[in-house]
Amino acid sequence: CLSIGYHTAILSFTRGYDASVRTLSGSFRYWGAILRTLLLQVIIFGGAFLLCTHISSFIFMLTPLANGFLAAMESIPVEDLTVETMLPVMKAAIPLYLIMAGVLLILLVPISYRFRMASYYLLSGSRRALVALGVSNRIMNGNRLSLFKLDLSFWWYYGGIIALTLISNLDMLLGLPGWTSYVVYLVYLAGHVLLSWQAAAYVQTTYAHAYEILSAPSEPQLPAADNSKKPWDDSYAR
Repeated sequence: CLSIGYHTAILSFTRGYDASVRTLSGSFRYWGAILRTLLLQVIIFGGAFLLCTHISSFIFMLTPLANGFLAAMESIPVEDLTVETMLPVMKAAIPLYLIMAGVLLILLVPISYRFRMASYYLLSGSRRALVALGVSNRIMNGNRLSLFKLDLSFWWYYGGIIALTLISNLDMLLGLPGWTSYVVYLVYLAGHVLLSWQAAAYVQTTYAHAYEILSAPSEPQLPAADNSKKPWDDSYAR
């Protein structure tokens, strides 16, 4: 609810209305609609993810790439399942992860773009989860590629999130001593706070402005992201 309240403040500010700290807690009044929307998305994305997992596993097991993975699994005693003993299995499963990533890009990503604007519709006053998903699907019809280009314009933001995620698992990936996990976590936490402090408001305000363009009847198409022109300028973030 606090996350939705933050986006409510962002959307209100984009529309030229006042937003205060009280706006952050205002979303608790319609927590039921938020919960229903999240549950519907979990069901949709969960089913799609399971389908992608089965397809990826099926493709992986039909190729010679699975031989090393099966050999690594057979070499581990059942009574000695630890992080250290599972590292060879995880390394042997890298081809499976790559196949799964490809299948997810093909099947799951287009589905996720259809419902990207559902939460913003809830912020506009609707309390019906199915309507929010339906409206998001409608306004994103023909605009998914444009929103994807907008996402690409924030490559530095999402690249930072991916880099911090890799850092948070660096000790496990490199097999470092256990005490390093605390250092790695502190570095991850500091980087995440810095990235959120410096960039989150600008990025989220841009998406709120994009929703306003998409939902406007007179402007059904989202313009391509152009950092030189900036249809949404830095004043939104400020």
